[in-house]
Amino acid sequence: GCCRPRPTIVERVPAANATAVCRNAQITVRFSENMDPGSVGKVTDAASSTTRQRGAVLERCRYQASCGTGGAITPAGARVCKLAADIAEAGTERRCTNDLDCAAIPGTRCHDSTAIWEETTATPIVLERELSFMLPRALDAGTKYRVRVRGTNEDVLGAEVSIRSLEGTRFKTTSTALFTTGNQVCTINRIEVTPPSYLLQRRESRAPLRASAIAQTSSGEQPIVPVTGTYTWGYTWAPSVGNPTEAGEDITTTAPNWTDPKTTTQYPCAATERCAFKPAEPAKNGDGSTNMTYQK
Repeated sequence: GCCRPRPTIVERVPAANATAVCRNAQITVRFSENMDPGSVGKVTDAASSTTRQRGAVLERCRYQASCGTGGAITPAGARVCKLAADIAEAGTERRCTNDLDCAAIPGTRCHDSTAIWEETTATPIVLERELSFMLPRALDAGTKYRVRVRGTNEDVLGAEVSIRSLEGTRFKTTSTALFTTGNQVCTINRIEVTPPSYLLQRRESRAPLRASAIAQTSSGEQPIVPVTGTYTWGYTWAPSVGNPTEAGEDITTTAPNWTDPKTTTQYPCAATERCAFKPAEPAKNGDGSTNMTYQK
């Protein structure tokens, strides 16, 4: 509708123009609005039987010397050695000014470096305000990649490819950001759980927790997709006063006073309904453990 907010990008990981990025980096784009999971991914056109990637795509630079910041060809009119039967493709990594420069690569000639970017097989996934890419394998070493979030400027009537919010408002203009990988498949240095704390209001309550693997690199910390393995880390449940009770439940203990866990100030039970609680019990997982495990 006319008055619904248009989604905008508020954060990218890796950051635009980042270098020495882990080959197993976590690639995410965060939006200002909750996004529609159905607006990303591959779709096949029934009329032409062609497959299109909607919403967002992770692309690889096929000719590294020609992919500048933001994906521009640098310098203008860059030329590369190509096979005669493969003129539309990016060609080799060899720069050239004429055919003599390509003599060392049999069958190639010097042509303009078209078709610089190619789509990877990474799968875009949307969860609430975050777009991420599921990598089937580690990214290539020392390679330029770009994340292209598709906007309405790429839409064709009946063949929309722009990403949209959950309310149906489409992203306005295609936005690209480039990053360059290093040589390393990074390993986990620590686990970051979000939110770091959560107050459970009732017994049997459940809280969604997100665990991210963080690597320590020479350029700082980077979120990564862990390599194959099992990772376990502990956590602590810390009840404040006691386990909350359910309506109508028998109270096993009633305190004469209620203590505010933040200020430690005590209040008489007559002045508050918060005195009814059960004694604090050890909190744990359903299987009795107090560990979280990620397995890949």
